Amino acid sequence: MSETIKKHIGEGFGKGELYAALAYDSSDAFGGMRVKSMYFSKTLVAAADRALKIATTCALTTGSIKSVEIAQIHTGANTASNIEVLKAQLTSDVETGTWVNAIFGRANYTENGWAHGSASAVCGEVSLAPGGSHSGQGTYTCFQAELDVPASAKGIGYECSFIRLAGWGDEIGKFDDGGFILAISGLTSGSAHCWYDKGSGITTGDASEWLRVKTPGGTRYLMLYDSPS
Repeated sequence: MSETIKKHIGEGFGKGELYAALAYDSSDAFGGMRVKSMYFSKTLVAAADRALKIATTCALTTGSIKSVEIAQIHTGANTASNIEVLKAQLTSDVETGTWVNAIFGRANYTENGWAHGSASAVCGEVSLAPGGSHSGQGTYTCFQAELDVPASAKGIGYECSFIRLAGWGDEIGKFDDGGFILAISGLTSGSAHCWYDKGSGITTGDASEWLRVKTPGGTRYLMLYDSPS
């Protein structure tokens, strides 16, 4: 069932009631209406039910294409607020099913589709300020994993982790043979950098590279070898 959002604006001459369409034009008194906010309250009674569903088809081949865009501009400088541009929260007081995702992102390639450049189900990007004056010191990360463990928490006795990596599919063996657990690009090697490739002259068994990481104990280095032997 679909409903058209409209607003009654009067009676027409022999045309019945007049309604303003959703399209808004500030220069036209009868050119539409502005929707300030919307609230959906719906009890789902079937698996196919949706409180909100947006279905788009796009044949464009250039430009930055988006089905949904949320643009929030923050102008109030303070340290007391918590800013969340998009929040998806699942609350459950019962046992959940096969899997639970508060946010599920999927890039689905069918038979004739492939990635020309980069493809990801979820992309986290942070743009650091190019200049200006900064008095505070916070943390910046493209992905932050937080695990809440309250008093008398259940679940720790089972598999519980910050990150879980799971591969699947009929030919997962191809990834086993040629895939990577982690791929890093855009960094420059250097003895004082967060990644260092020591280059040639490595004796057998010595680490050829290292990555700088931060643990609760401080700055540490993960050693990497150019072969599994």
